[in-house]
Amino acid sequence: MLVYEAALSPFRIGNLELRNRIVRTAHGTGLTGDDLIAYHEARARGGVSLSILGVAGVHESTRTPDIPVHDDRVIGLYAELARRSHRHDMAVMQQLWHGGSAYQPRPRVPQWSSSEVVNPVVGTVPQAMDLEQIQEVVASFGAAARRVREGGLDGVEIHAAHSYLLGQFLSPGLNHRDDEYGGSLQNRLRIVREVLDAVRSAVGADFPVGVRLVGDELMAGGLTPDDCLAIAESLEPSVDFLDVSLGGYWSFPSMLGTAEFPLGYELPTSAPLTAAVRVPTIVSGRIMTLDHANDIVASGQADLVSMVRALIADPDLVVKARERREAEIRPCVGSNEGCEAGLLTGRFSCVVNVAAGREHRYSEPTIAPLSRSVVVVGGGVAGMEAARQEAVRGSTVTLYEQNRVLGGQLRIAASVPARADLATLTDWLQVELTRLGVEVRLNTPVDPELPELTRADHVIVATGSIPDTMTPLALMPASPVPGHRLPHVVTSWRALGFGGRRPEPTRAVVIDDTGSHEALTVAQGLLAGGAEVVVVSRADAPGAAIPAPIATIQHTIDELEHAGAELIGRHTVAHIDATDVTLRSRDGRRHRSIRADLVVLCSHPRPERGLAGELAAAGIHHTVIGDATGTTGVRWAMRTAFDASHSR
Repeated sequence: MLVYEAALSPFRIGNLELRNRIVRTAHGTGLTGDDLIAYHEARARGGVSLSILGVAGVHESTRTPDIPVHDDRVIGLYAELARRSHRHDMAVMQQLWHGGSAYQPRPRVPQWSSSEVVNPVVGTVPQAMDLEQIQEVVASFGAAARRVREGGLDGVEIHAAHSYLLGQFLSPGLNHRDDEYGGSLQNRLRIVREVLDAVRSAVGADFPVGVRLVGDELMAGGLTPDDCLAIAESLEPSVDFLDVSLGGYWSFPSMLGTAEFPLGYELPTSAPLTAAVRVPTIVSGRIMTLDHANDIVASGQADLVSMVRALIADPDLVVKARERREAEIRPCVGSNEGCEAGLLTGRFSCVVNVAAGREHRYSEPTIAPLSRSVVVVGGGVAGMEAARQEAVRGSTVTLYEQNRVLGGQLRIAASVPARADLATLTDWLQVELTRLGVEVRLNTPVDPELPELTRADHVIVATGSIPDTMTPLALMPASPVPGHRLPHVVTSWRALGFGGRRPEPTRAVVIDDTGSHEALTVAQGLLAGGAEVVVVSRADAPGAAIPAPIATIQHTIDELEHAGAELIGRHTVAHIDATDVTLRSRDGRRHRSIRADLVVLCSHPRPERGLAGELAAAGIHHTVIGDATGTTGVRWAMRTAFDASHSR
C-alpha cells in the first residue's frame, strides 16, 4: 500500500498532470536569476508537484525586479526555470499581481487602487483609478500571461486576495466607487472578470488559469465568508482552479500565521468554500506534515495542499516522508524571522535552514566532503547544529555538554505552551546527531587541558550565555539595577522554573531590555500560570529588536494584550523594592510605581567566553559560535553553526 496514498496520488488541473497533491503556493523571496531557479529546483528535486512563483507585478506601476513579468526580458528566466524544474517533474506557474495601495509608491509613479482608502501598512492614500487606467491594467495582465506561456511555464494564477489591487476592488470595505466597478458584488467583480478574459485570450483554452481568493477578509466592513463563497461560485466557470487563503493587510498576521496559530488554521474558513465548488482547489495555512496534508486530501477538504514554510525549512520533505524517513525532516518553527521578515528587511532566509535562498552554493547533497576530527563544546542549538553540519560532511564529531540534556536555552523557551514548536527543532537535532553517529557526552564540563582538544583538527566553542540580575541595563550601564539582589528579582530562566522551583506570582513585572523574544516568552508563560503581567520596554514596544514585527510578533503582542497584559514602552527600571518597581521614562523626567511580587530582568546575557580565551592562550585553533559570540537568537545560532563548517 502506498504511504500517504491520498497526498501522493496524481492529479490533473485541466491538461496539466501533477505527480502528487503537494504544491507550493506563491510567496515572495526577492531572489533573482540563478538563486531563484536553484531555490525552486531544490523543491522540485525534493518531490513537490507544483510551485507557484511569488508575486510578479504585471504593470510598471507595480513592477517586481526579481520577476519582471511586465517586460519580455522575463521570458529567458522562465525558460531556464522551466527546464530545470521539469526535469524533476515539477510544474511551475506564475502568480500575476498588482499591489494597488499595498505596493510602496515610487517617485513619479502613481499608486493606484479602487478608491482613495489608506493602506494601514504602507500608510499612503492611493489614487482612485479611472476607466482608462483600469483597462490599461487589465491589458497588462493579459500581456503578462502571454510571457508566462512563451517562457514555457505551466499556468498562471490571478491574485485577487490579501487586499492587493483586485482584492481592493472586490472588498466592499475598500471599494467606494459609484461607477460600474463599484457598488454591487457583480460590479466589484467586473475587473476580475475582465482580467480573466484578457488572460484567457492571451494563453488559450488549454493553459491552466486559476484565481487566489480568501475565505474571509477579516476586516470590519470587508468580505464576509458568504461574500467570498459567492465570489468563488461566480468565478468558477471561468477558471481551472481556485486557491483559497485568508485575511489581508487589515489583518496582516492572519496571512502569515506564526507558531501561535493552530496548525491548519485557515481550513475552517477555506473548507466551506472548497466544498461548494467543483473545480480543483488548493488550501494552505501552517500545514507542516505530509500526514496532515494526506488527511486534508483524503477527507475531501481540498484537492491540493500547499506546504510553503515547511518546504522552506526542508525542501526534501516529500521525498523523506515517502521513504518513511520522517524523523529526518527538518521542522519549521513558525517564527517568520527568516522567510517573511527576511523578505521585508532585504534578505530572504530561513531560521532553521541556512541554505534556503543559497541553494546553488550550499546544498547538503552537493557540498564538498570533509574528513577531520572535530570537538564541539556546548549542546545548545548552535552546538548541535555545528556537530550535525560537520557529521553531514563526513567529520568525526564529539560533542560535550555540561548539563544532563541537550537543547540549551531553546528547551527553556519551549516549556512555554505558546512556544512549544521550538522543541521540534531540538528534538530533530538530537535525532540527527544519533543518526549521523555523533558521539555525545553529557554531564561533561570541558577545560583546555582535555586531551581531545589538542588532538582535534578543529574545536567549535558553543558555550552559550547566562542571564544574571547583576547585569546592568542598557540605559544604566554604570551599575546593576538597585534592588536586583532581592529574592523576588529573577532571570528569565528562573521565572520559567529552570534553576529552582518555578515562581507562582500574582503580579509580575517583566523588564524587556533586549528587545528579543525572551521577555515576550516569559510574559506568555506567566500569563499561562495565572499571573497578572506588566511588560516594560526601553524601546517603543516590547520585542523591538525582532525584525519586521508585523510579520513576526504582532500576533504575539495582540494575544498578550488580549490576555490582559499591560505593555509599557519607553521606560526603564529606576529601583526595585520589596513590593514595587519604580520605572523611569527614557528622558528621565517621569517616574511611576507598579506593584509586583515578581520582577523578571531580561537583560543582555553574559556570553560564556572563558573557554575560548583559554584555548586562544593555549594556541588551539577554534571557532566561537552562537550566544558565546555576544549575539543571541535561534537564527544567529543556526547561521554561525553552519558557517563554522562551510566557511573554510
